[in-house]
Amino acid sequence: LFLTASLWLFFDMTEGRSKAKYFIFTACYTAAILTKETAVLLMPVFIFYLLWRKYRLNKDVSQSDFLCAGIYPAAITAAIYLLAAGSASNVFSVIKIIISSPATNEYVISYCSGPWTRYIVDFFVISPLVLLLAAAFFIRYFFLKQKDGKITYFIISAIIYFVLLNFFAKNIRYAMLLDTPMRLFA
Repeated sequence: LFLTASLWLFFDMTEGRSKAKYFIFTACYTAAILTKETAVLLMPVFIFYLLWRKYRLNKDVSQSDFLCAGIYPAAITAAIYLLAAGSASNVFSVIKIIISSPATNEYVISYCSGPWTRYIVDFFVISPLVLLLAAAFFIRYFFLKQKDGKITYFIISAIIYFVLLNFFAKNIRYAMLLDTPMRLFA
């Protein structure tokens, strides 16, 4: 919930800036990171979109956009982790376990690995019609002359998030954020 809300609130924040939108997005994205560690993978998505927005779309991007997309949620999360763990060494130990444990876990090695197409196959098994309709929409959208900003944002976000997820253990629950854009496009 927080992950999907963060994705939408970020776009809303960049379209109409206000202190309330910055605060709501930062709080929601921080909650997403605290809830699910893979939410950190949205930071590169947000940064890439801000750069796309500035250099490709020639739209205004402020320093506050970059701070809210990465620095503020990371700093708040780090402070909460530090308070919860008691020391920085405990926080780093937990982070090390989270990152390194999939490489030695036999279940993960056996059932959560595979080629980059693994998520596509998993989504096809879960909801084949949605995947096929979303793929048809992607293909059709790329041939349109007039592009919608929201749709472009969600396509960029989905593609970058999909690529980033392929560097880690492949478990469909990590990719459930992709389900929302796919259902919107279907």
